[in-house]
Amino acid sequence: MSMGIALSVATGGSFLGHFDPVGKVGSVLYIALEDSEKRLKDRLLKLNHNLTFPDNVFFTRKWAKGERGIDDLRKYLDKNPDTILVVVDTLEKIRPVLQIGANPYSHDYAAIAPFQDIAAEYSIGILIIHHTRKASSDNPMHRVSGTQGRRVIFNRYSIE
Repeated sequence: MSMGIALSVATGGSFLGHFDPVGKVGSVLYIALEDSEKRLKDRLLKLNHNLTFPDNVFFTRKWAKGERGIDDLRKYLDKNPDTILVVVDTLEKIRPVLQIGANPYSHDYAAIAPFQDIAAEYSIGILIIHHTRKASSDNPMHRVSGTQGRRVIFNRYSIE
């Protein structure tokens, strides 16, 4: 889904065949931290069968955690002012390690807050992906890892 959003933003095309995600075309930085090069290529081919890809979608499979990663993102955005969307796949790969005894909610909030600041400062969308836990449960809220919910930052508005 996140790859589809990224391609729609980069091309101005519709998302899921029904709506325009942002109303304008711009560059996308896609930080794919759990994908091998082959898996990333396979995912792209599934979404784009004609083998042409927008030249304004930039992929990376490595990104620093914590403050260094935030600083690197600011530097990237300063050098690439046409960027209107950043996709981070996944939260776990960019946030600092949870300290023993730390509050998981506070840890999640602290990890995401700098991205919210960047989204507002640069007037961009930031989509942060987080997976549900693997253990099963009858309650769908219990299948979400960590603090029972996640925040998605998109065009300076948050959805919880």
